[in-house]
Amino acid sequence: MVEQPQLYPFVSKHFYHTHSFFYVHVLGKAMGLHGMSTCVHNACASGAFAMEMAAQQIRSGAAPAMLVAGAEAFETGVRVRYLRGMETYAEGTEMRAFDVSPTGFYVGEGGTALVLEARSRAEARGARIYAEYAGGGFAQQSWKHAMPDVPASRLAEVARKAMADAKVKAEEVDLVVPHGAGSGISDGYEAHTLGQLFEKGSRTPMCPLKAYLGHQLGNCVLAELAVGLMMMEHGVVLGQPFDGETNGRVPLELVRANRQHSVESMLKLATGFTGHDAAMVFRKG
Repeated sequence: MVEQPQLYPFVSKHFYHTHSFFYVHVLGKAMGLHGMSTCVHNACASGAFAMEMAAQQIRSGAAPAMLVAGAEAFETGVRVRYLRGMETYAEGTEMRAFDVSPTGFYVGEGGTALVLEARSRAEARGARIYAEYAGGGFAQQSWKHAMPDVPASRLAEVARKAMADAKVKAEEVDLVVPHGAGSGISDGYEAHTLGQLFEKGSRTPMCPLKAYLGHQLGNCVLAELAVGLMMMEHGVVLGQPFDGETNGRVPLELVRANRQHSVESMLKLATGFTGHDAAMVFRKG
């Protein structure tokens, strides 16, 4: 481990990695890609910000298509110990998001890659179109390391922008895939957000996915988005793998068992550690 200068000495030197940009070069060499590239490190919301940056490249005409990829691998237990110290790590085998008794989360590993391109180009080459990225909203909370700025309601603000861009009203959203980190603080912030967007008792189902995938931190948005797009394609919503009791603060139905459900529009939320908020709306392709 090479010693690296740290802006915040109280955070473990192994927690934030500054060498992620090397992976961009590895992908470029392996796939023969030499165009615009960057590495996004906006904590747990990284994938959402990366999607928007890729979309902007396409909208501006700077690139015909973009590859958006993410990965997470835990080569050290330091981060797990850090998260345990923050009392956000699940000690048992169950992770129950939005539960009356918050469990925290466990970490996951994996990689995800999505191709983003203009619809006209995708249709011209006969590509399989999973969904259309219809709108996005993004904000940051000015260094709220572990405690989100709930009164500012920035996550609700960016969700409204994403839905406005997509020309979709809250009651027209068929599925919400939340961040659903399983911690009292994070889930409470999202519950507060959803309460500002949806009426109490809304028929829109909600499907947190970290209980299936683990919290993949830098890759969580892209991994959960990939699963969300498959749910959209197959017209199904996954139920939660563990029993629990919803905390009562969420206005949406937390689906408990797998069921058929037509999904024409999906809202994906993300709230990253240190205060990166994002929302994206997708329409079925």
